[in-house]
Amino acid sequence: MLWSCETWDLPSRKSQRDCAKPSGTLNVKLDLLKVDFSIPDAGGTIDSVRWNFGYGKDTTTTALTNTFSYSASGTYKVQVTLTNTCKMATTLQQEIVVNDAVLPTVTLEPIENFSNTSAIAVMKVTSTGNVPIARYGVCYSITNLNPNVGDSTSERPGSVTVNTSIPVAMTNLQENTQYYVRAYAYNTSKGPGYSEVRTFRTGFNPDVKIDEPISTGISTATLNFKVNSLGSPSAESYGVVYSSTAQVPEHGNAPNFKVEAPSLGVNLITLKDLIPKTKYYYRLFTKQPNKDFIYGNVGTFTTAIDPVAEGLIASVAFTDQSLQDVSGFSNHVKLAGNPIFVTDHTGRPNSALQLDGVDDYFFMPENINSSLNPDSLSVSIWIKPAPLTGPMQIYNKSNFNDSNNEVYSSLLKRENDVGPRVTILTDIKQNSNCVPGRGWVSFPVTSSIEMDVWHHLVFTYSGNLARMYLDGALLSSKNDLPSDRIDKCPGGELRFGAGPKIVNWFFKGAMDDIRIYKRALTPAEVTTLRNQ
Repeated sequence: MLWSCETWDLPSRKSQRDCAKPSGTLNVKLDLLKVDFSIPDAGGTIDSVRWNFGYGKDTTTTALTNTFSYSASGTYKVQVTLTNTCKMATTLQQEIVVNDAVLPTVTLEPIENFSNTSAIAVMKVTSTGNVPIARYGVCYSITNLNPNVGDSTSERPGSVTVNTSIPVAMTNLQENTQYYVRAYAYNTSKGPGYSEVRTFRTGFNPDVKIDEPISTGISTATLNFKVNSLGSPSAESYGVVYSSTAQVPEHGNAPNFKVEAPSLGVNLITLKDLIPKTKYYYRLFTKQPNKDFIYGNVGTFTTAIDPVAEGLIASVAFTDQSLQDVSGFSNHVKLAGNPIFVTDHTGRPNSALQLDGVDDYFFMPENINSSLNPDSLSVSIWIKPAPLTGPMQIYNKSNFNDSNNEVYSSLLKRENDVGPRVTILTDIKQNSNCVPGRGWVSFPVTSSIEMDVWHHLVFTYSGNLARMYLDGALLSSKNDLPSDRIDKCPGGELRFGAGPKIVNWFFKGAMDDIRIYKRALTPAEVTTLRNQ
């Protein structure tokens, strides 16, 4: 009961609150283990929000946003209950998967192992991004400077060991083409993570050819070996395989000539010790590191006819330092002392032998066929003698140590041992019974011979006739010999530049282009050899 002397207005009756049912949608934003929750489209009357993050912890707020950081990766059932004082409630729920996965990180080494159409890229996964790797590989392009998995790829599935080198092959590439490459990896949650960009250019074969014409001699062929490109990687071997029998010559069935360190452009090469008047098949070859030989197409050439080939039993031209006999009788030259190769009588370098006059000489050993001991004989030789100080042996067939097995010989000496003219003294053995010092038949020829210049010297013998030619001119002829054949005294080597050891008649000067026949050459043939 209220008592008052004043006038009071009594309050009206209290009315019930007008509420609307809460509504909304739960929005989730994941950031590794941190999750931002929000209800962006909330409606109705909301006085409080109870957050259950599915991790054993609840919290109540009036705000429509919240953030929670999980301590471990996993799948969580989140419930958010919206309530008001009118005892209305709406529960929003969502299952979320949280983890701490990030993009994997990868590296790519410089690409150095490549061929014309393939390459090996070596990559590493340096971080998996906190979850297992699902797949990885390399992507590459010739136009995209930052290639991605939408370009060409070479991919592998499965997990990897961190910081382990992984070779990945790229195939079916274009020759001589620049490629941009990146390594990449996906983990089970993220990807791809890319490496830095690497570039490389695929290889290509060397480009070599033979420029026509091929210049052929009697036993040589000179080719214009042209290098247009050294290739990439540069070839480690270049050359020519050639054969007179194998129509498709290659290493294993044919000799080869290697071109050492060729330059771009034309490189002259000479094949030597060839058979006269013979067709040869040849192919160019190159070889790049760790690759097989690459051969070109088959070409042919034919050596020239030897105009003075009949009866040839030894032919050594010394072309490009060759000591080989091309006559077919295997009378190859061996060196004694230290002869050096010099320019020959035609101007070709390294194609004649220089002797020092002290202990240098060279020789053809007596072989099993005794071809150097014929019944008839011609010896053709080019000489460039130094000024005479004593006798100098041109050639001598006998034993070096004791002069046994003497057969024939030729030397230079000053006229009457004083000069000024020069005597060419050539001897053959007849009726000697191979007794040393007995049976020498001599053919002395005296002439004014200029020293330190090339001279062509030819001695011929057959039956009772012997002749001596100098520079194509007949100097002497003798037809009253005591026998019609040279004595057979097999065993001694044919030396050039040295007589028997006891006389010390070493030749000082140069010698070139030795040809020995088992017959007497005609004057016309001597002229041919002189002009050849």
